[in-house]
Amino acid sequence: MRVVLEKQGLYQATEEPLKIRRRIQIALDEVSRFILRNPDFPPGYYVRAQGLLYQDALIQAEQDLNRAIALDPQFFPAHRLWGRVKLERYVRERNLTQGSIHLRDDDTRAFLEEAKHHFEQGWRLEQSERTPRRWGLVKTREDQVAEVVVEALVTFYLRGDPAAARKMLRNADETEPSEVYRNWLGTWAESVDERIEWQTRALARMPHFARAFLYRGNAYRWKQNSAKVLQDYE
Repeated sequence: MRVVLEKQGLYQATEEPLKIRRRIQIALDEVSRFILRNPDFPPGYYVRAQGLLYQDALIQAEQDLNRAIALDPQFFPAHRLWGRVKLERYVRERNLTQGSIHLRDDDTRAFLEEAKHHFEQGWRLEQSERTPRRWGLVKTREDQVAEVVVEALVTFYLRGDPAAARKMLRNADETEPSEVYRNWLGTWAESVDERIEWQTRALARMPHFARAFLYRGNAYRWKQNSAKVLQDYE
């Protein structure tokens, strides 16, 4: 929970992002100390993996999720988060930031297959329990957004229905706005101008959203607007 709370500072334009990220790291360090005292408690690794995902430390997040599942193969939240991490890696490997939403090569499909496996495993385990356990985890707004994003990612990449995935995120953003929804809508936008618009809207929600600056800067590169590129990359 502390990790999630510290992340909220990134929504404040007056906050210095480096200070906020340091606080996130401090919170992660606290989780790490908790894990040292409780090495057999799967949610500890799960919470740290969430924080590592915030930091785009995807390989380290996978390592923690692997530990959590090794300790408790029935721990379905770890499977679902792992599926999300695999899809994030898939997007990164396909180099979506350069503006293409098409599969670059067959090698990246391994991430899709692994993501599909973890999502299916997580859903199967959750549905098999009459009263799903929470393992002491408190459901947050971050979890709600993640559930919508996961369903949209599966719809876009695994079911091959980009239009339905975009509609899902637009509807969710109209109900409860999120910079994450807008970032993905910008990633999936079919025109450069639309990519810029959605990333700008994401930044209106979260002024220090580094990924939105990066993706918008890449879109400006396509428009050959060097001044805007440098401004977003700084």
